[in-house]
Formats: sequence, C-alpha cells, structure tokens
Amino acid sequence: MTPSEQLATKIGEVLPDTPAAMAQLPVGDKIVAIDGHEVQTWEGINYRLAGRMGETDNVSITLQSESQAPNATKTYQAPVKAFMQGDAQGKDALTSFGMLPWQPQIEPIVGDLSADGAASRQGLQVGDRITAINDTEIKDWISATRIIRDNPENLLNFTVLREGKPVQLQIMPQGKKDNLGNDFGQIGAMVAQSEIVIPDAYKTTVVYGAGESLVKSFEKTEQLAVMTVSSMGKMLSDDWSGQFIRANYDC
Repeated sequence: MTPSEQLATKIGEVLPDTPAAMAQLPVGDKIVAIDGHEVQTWEGINYRLAGRMGETDNVSITLQSESQAPNATKTYQAPVKAFMQGDAQGKDALTSFGMLPWQPQIEPIVGDLSADGAASRQGLQVGDRITAINDTEIKDWISATRIIRDNPENLLNFTVLREGKPVQLQIMPQGKKDNLGNDFGQIGAMVAQSEIVIPDAYKTTVVYGAGESLVKSFEKTEQLAVMTVSSMGKMLSDDWSGQFIRANYDC
C-alpha cells in the first residue's frame, strides 16, 4: 500500500448559475461519489464529470458532511443540459459543473510578463493590481484568470491600479488550445511568487494498492503540503488540461 497526500475532495467553492448551484451543494462537504462511483481525488471527480459531456440529465453527487453522523452521506441531484456544450464549450468539467476544490486567495498583482504576450504588448506592467475586467470587480488572481481564459480573441477592458492611480487598458487574450482541443485565452501575465500553505482540513491521504501505486509512482506525493504559486498547476498555460492541479497561476 502506498500513501499519497492529495487535496481533499471537499467543495471549496460553488459557482453561481451552474448545476452545482442549482443542486445547492454545500461548500465544505466532502464529495465521496459521482453517479454512484466512489471518488477519492479531484482527478477522479473531473474524470467522472467529463464522462457526462453532452448529456442532458441529472448528475448524482454524494456528499459527506462533518456536521452529520460519522460516515453519513446525502445524495444530491444536479441537472445538466448539453453538459460542457454551448456556452460552456471549452471549459473544463469542474468549472462547467460549478464545484471547485479549495484554492488560495492570491492578490491580483502582476509579478512578471512574457515579452511576447498580449499583456506586455498592450500596456500591462509588473506591479499593476488588476481591479476590474469588463466592469467585473477582481478581488483575487484566480477570478482574473477565469475571465481571461473564457475570452480568447475577445477584447477585454482592464482597470488596474498603478502607483495608486487607476489606469484603463484594453487587452485581447491570445487564443490557445489545451490538450483536449478546447480554446482558451492567455495574455502572458504571471502572479508574484508567494508561499501557499494548504489548510489541514483540505488535505487528505489516499492509499493506493500495488497496481495503483505503480501508476502513481511518477506523481509527486508531497506537492500539496506547502506549495508556491509556481508549483501549482497552470491556470491558463499552454499545457492546461482542465484538471484541478496546475503548475502555476500564469494567465
């Protein structure tokens, strides 16, 4: 048996106007099964949800709450319509469904810029704090990356705070394709380095059998204990694959 430290399958955020929101899934509860299939990792959750692509039906989500009796569970029915198609096409399964793992709150301050990226060419500077995109208030880096990713080749209006003064910019994210052929936007901006410690409540240890451990032997078993921004999986990078673990928070 091989133990592997993972991000716990507790719901960290429910996005509005999504199947997860319609089912009223409670933040903080642990996901234990999708459509009756046991899941132990967010990778497994993503896989099960992606398997429902294009369907119009209910997705069964079985949750376990710390406030309930030990091992007690409750199953919710989340309605999906042409799942991951239409307006949701190009989004990963977790975002389309609307339930996300715990993610750190990162200040939306630009730490570095790619020389050939749209951000650099169109006036964004290191040290700029992104405060709004298309009149949507930005409070953290991840909120900015979601908007950028969802708007390839669409001109976006940025408001940034530079030396204490608001500056207006127009930036068009470059269109990229992930490994599944889905389009996403990228502007070539990187967040400032910082150390991120995951709360113990959102960590768990998964024990794999002999066969599973052979497959998992190439994965980092300590990547979730203390992570830097640059070690977290790419939010909007060229090899972004829709999984919840990402190599950094570049956009």
